[in-house]
Amino acid sequence: MWTNTVCGHPGPDEDDATAIARRARFELGLGVADIRPALPGYRYRAEFQGVVENEICPVYLGRFTGTPDPDASEVEEWELLDWAGFRRRQETEGDAWSPWCREQARMIEDAGLVPAT
Repeated sequence: MWTNTVCGHPGPDEDDATAIARRARFELGLGVADIRPALPGYRYRAEFQGVVENEICPVYLGRFTGTPDPDASEVEEWELLDWAGFRRRQETEGDAWSPWCREQARMIEDAGLVPAT
């Protein structure tokens, strides 16, 4: 299943921006810049193949720096897409994408944080 990335939890006394930078480096081998909250109060509940997730997970936007070099223990497949391509794939390959990723993308567009496709 395709989904968003750079997911994790801040460590003790670690602010969100530092945690995001740490996870981006670890998961994708990338630096990050211009981190800003997009959906700070986002929460979801999802059930998939007997697994239930009930999460509070703020969503941030930013820019990456460097060239992707994903950690194979974290990333099975990856693809770099611009926003329009990302949304087009989500809408045409719905079941291949996590429901929370599709919901977050729609909410980001509805909030006017990126141009709607």
